[in-house]
Amino acid sequence: MKTRIFFPLFLALCFICTSVFGQVGSTKASTSSKADPRVKKLLTELGYKFDVDDDGDFRMTFKVGEDGRTQLLWVKSGTSEFGSLEIREVFSFSYRDATEPSRSLCMKLLRDNYKKKLGAWEMGYSESSELYTAIYNAKIAADADSSTLKDAIQMVSEAADEMEAQISDEDKW
Repeated sequence: MKTRIFFPLFLALCFICTSVFGQVGSTKASTSSKADPRVKKLLTELGYKFDVDDDGDFRMTFKVGEDGRTQLLWVKSGTSEFGSLEIREVFSFSYRDATEPSRSLCMKLLRDNYKKKLGAWEMGYSESSELYTAIYNAKIAADADSSTLKDAIQMVSEAADEMEAQISDEDKW
């Protein structure tokens, strides 16, 4: 009985927290259609191949593991602020579907969060596309150096691909 009550409350809390905490702070005034030159400089220094999407975000694909899998990830150009912090997001999808994620998948993501040193799983829903998503997102200082950005990219690509391999037979991302 407790489980039946707990899970819907848990999901509601997760979505409320994502909505509330995701909106704390503000989006930087920079034009979202323009790529942040700070990111471009760091990615170029690292020798990464990238393209810039319509939002001005940097999109890259990385080989992950030894079985030929790849992972698509983004480094956002737009940043957010909280107090004196300017924050940049490095993220990748593991799940994107019209079907609401199962309780077991939600619990798997929460348990996996506990093990991670950088970043966390985030669940979302897009009303425009009517799709549920699970992304692994590392939030780092917007003025991070190339070493920090490299570490965040590695963590995100590995974590997202590992989870995608566990929950799907495909390599979509």
